[in-house]
Amino acid sequence: MKIQTNSAKALFLSTRPQSLFGALIPVLFGTSLAYSQGVMHLTSALLCALFAASMQVATNLYNDYYDLKMGLDTEDQEDMARAYANGWITQRALVWIIVVSLFIATIVGTTIFLMRYDVMPYHGWELMAIGIACMFTSFLYSCFFSYAGLGDVMVLLFFGLVPVCGTYYVQAGGLSFAVVLVSIISGLVIDTMLAINNYRDMEIDGAKQKNTIVVRLGKEFGKWFYWTLGCVAALLTLVLAWMGTLSWMSAIVVAAIYLILHTTTMRRMLRMEKISNISALLYGENARNMLLMGLMLSIAIVIG
Repeated sequence: MKIQTNSAKALFLSTRPQSLFGALIPVLFGTSLAYSQGVMHLTSALLCALFAASMQVATNLYNDYYDLKMGLDTEDQEDMARAYANGWITQRALVWIIVVSLFIATIVGTTIFLMRYDVMPYHGWELMAIGIACMFTSFLYSCFFSYAGLGDVMVLLFFGLVPVCGTYYVQAGGLSFAVVLVSIISGLVIDTMLAINNYRDMEIDGAKQKNTIVVRLGKEFGKWFYWTLGCVAALLTLVLAWMGTLSWMSAIVVAAIYLILHTTTMRRMLRMEKISNISALLYGENARNMLLMGLMLSIAIVIG
């Protein structure tokens, strides 16, 4: 793919726009829960979405820079749309995109604080602490957590508990067990994206001392870990019905459709003779499953 360096297209692709669904799904979950309980605040929800997207862009570019530095990305990995590794953007442009993304996140976070401090028990200072933690983790994920095998834990925290609970919290001014449960479902579903990536990259990650959970526990574990993430997410959807957050009919339909699609993707993955053959098509399937689960569960929460 020939792309002019630092062109508008190159700058756009460098953000990995396809990954932004992973940042926005938790916000959708938190907002649907707030709506179902009559406490939705639309402006806050939209600002949470902008904060999440900005942090995702910064994390993507931190990851591009550090993986290239460690020799994990090369110019022939165009299917991964690594803009910096492919020479589509310069290091100077990469730094500026990160700075702008963090600036936007800071402005948005401050706006949420000023707008909603009166509805929160600690007057919004708890949000400031969480926002600062997000910014540090955005950087540390690429250079420390992912190499220490803690990537999946970070996804569960920062694509599950933090964004779902945070989005709901700024609108409702409190939390409930149902919100925490939905946040766990969110983290598990989005972690499938990391799991399939780590499964494919097991060999090169191991050679470069990136000790992901798949590198530590092996290829066979990687297959079943991916599938188990989706299975547990589907099972927890049924728990939401048992708690009364969803109707049983809605929960069964959501869990069944997602599990069928997730299992189909896993079976395709297992048919790959070599893990390096996992294609962009398979990543696209997983992204479809993830997005559909986000939409279906959100709709089910809203209709009750």
